[in-house]
Formats: sequence, C-alpha cells, structure tokens
Amino acid sequence: STEYGLFQISNKHWCKCNQIPQSRNICDISCD
Repeated sequence: STEYGLFQISNKHWCKCNQIPQSRNICDISCD
C-alpha cells in the first residue's frame, strides 16, 4: 500500500476513475 500512499489519501478522487480503463486498476483498490 506504500506505492498507493498518494492514491490512498485521494481514493475518493480515483474512485471516479471508472471512466479511465487504464487507471481503473489503481482506482479499484480504494474505490471500495
């Protein structure tokens, strides 16, 4: 999770990544 430390704090923002298939991988981790 250290790698996604930046994404972990902004999970809300990445949760909307569903529009981007490429970033869907990193977004799906904290979208839950």
